[in-house]
Amino acid sequence: MSSWWQLGVHRTPSGSLQAATEETVDRDPVSSSSILSVGYEGTSETLEIEFRETGVYQYLNVPQFMWERLMAADSVGKFFNAEIKNAFACQKV
Repeated sequence: MSSWWQLGVHRTPSGSLQAATEETVDRDPVSSSSILSVGYEGTSETLEIEFRETGVYQYLNVPQFMWERLMAADSVGKFFNAEIKNAFACQKV
């Protein structure tokens, strides 16, 4: 089964499909005041986060367990700020 990112589309926070660039990762909506959606691509260890105010960023070389902890966190935004924001290289998509 192919991931949405492999097919060239991704899910928006509203659940619709949208054309994507090759670099885009399939994201799932999250409940957060600062983050709209989060996705992870395990082969490249790329964590992709869509922020409400600043757009989409990819965090590079993020181990899968960090993504799992982020998605299980009581506060996605607080976990991101404490554990990911300054710990991994990132690029704006």
